[in-house]
Amino acid sequence: MGFNAINNESSKSNESKKGLIDIWKVPLSADLTQIRELYSYLNLEEISIADQIKNNIIRNKRIIARGNLRRILAYYLGIGPQEVEFTYEKNCKPNLKNTSIYFNLSHSWSYALIAFSHYHPVGIDLEEIKDIDYQSIIPIFFSLEEETYLHNLNPSKQLREFYKIWTLKEAYLKTIGTGLSQDPSTINILSPLNENSDSDCGRDSNRDSKSNSNWGRVNSCLLNSIAPLPSYIGAVSVYSPDSIEPLLKYHDLEIENEKLPTTSTFWRANVG
Repeated sequence: MGFNAINNESSKSNESKKGLIDIWKVPLSADLTQIRELYSYLNLEEISIADQIKNNIIRNKRIIARGNLRRILAYYLGIGPQEVEFTYEKNCKPNLKNTSIYFNLSHSWSYALIAFSHYHPVGIDLEEIKDIDYQSIIPIFFSLEEETYLHNLNPSKQLREFYKIWTLKEAYLKTIGTGLSQDPSTINILSPLNENSDSDCGRDSNRDSKSNSNWGRVNSCLLNSIAPLPSYIGAVSVYSPDSIEPLLKYHDLEIENEKLPTTSTFWRANVG
């Protein structure tokens, strides 16, 4: 299963046919009042999971991520955050009831990325680039071709390329619904991986949607590497049996927070 470049020559003529993927950047920090509000959006299952987390910092980050996921979904659906209803696949991947909107969430300590698609299943991954012992991970989770590719690189580039391949793998596995229950070494993510292949994600949430020409294919999915923040790397994947590239639109919660519903704003909108 290789990662192959998609010809972008007809992208302009196909622009009206492309699906839209919204990518939201969510900071995982909030004051206690905001955390209490976000906590109030969660259902009983989400509350139970959060309450079992002993570390308050990690617990609060989970509440912020899940609460804001509900706010953004409520924005798309035109309902209150508490009204969002999930169903779960056998591998615990969440979906929405009675709608064709697909979503996926990934977080890495200080930030979360949430991807939304109105057309096809989507997966996203985010990792903070840290100086880890990636050499011990490669033989376990990477294919032989990927291992060879990394070892042939200049050592100064190996860490970033490791994270590129890792995030692309995770995004793909999340799209198809298996997650890491499927052996990642069976998925081969290869070139084009280069310094110019990162989308400029999250720098201007109000700019127009755009197609990025660095999409590649693994089976029935299109994948792209994105650079949402300094010292972070991410990847997005979408189920796409044809070769029509999606449009990516980036949103920053810190900039667009006011347009998202809360309990009080939704109540006023429906009563006033």
